[in-house]
Amino acid sequence: MVGTRSDTCGGRRILAGCGFALVYPALGVEAVRRVPPQGHGLAMGAYTAFLDVAVGFGSPTLGLIAGSAGLRAVFLAAALIVLCAAAIALRLLYAPQPVRDPDATPPVAGRSWPVLLRRPRNRHRWSLDT
Repeated sequence: MVGTRSDTCGGRRILAGCGFALVYPALGVEAVRRVPPQGHGLAMGAYTAFLDVAVGFGSPTLGLIAGSAGLRAVFLAAALIVLCAAAIALRLLYAPQPVRDPDATPPVAGRSWPVLLRRPRNRHRWSLDT
């Protein structure tokens, strides 16, 4: 085996996994925090989809860059991506937050599941708010 003890025992992979386990839900909270309660599912779905696309296309793309231009180009590309992400994060950080009514409740708050899933009067569509 070639490598250090931490490589062969998976120490670096465990550390990377722990970091991802902390970052993934934290960024998901930020994605959901900026939309009204009705859009939380859509926001989390979009966040998950774009994260999967980034991981799926980013690694092979950086591999192609490494093969054609070397490792310095990979680090330069990664630095540019991080700078773009930082600019977006700063813009979102200082963007005005929508004012929400503190007395407003989500449309389905406090109801039980049988009431939520009952069939509407027109019997053609299911609805969560009948």
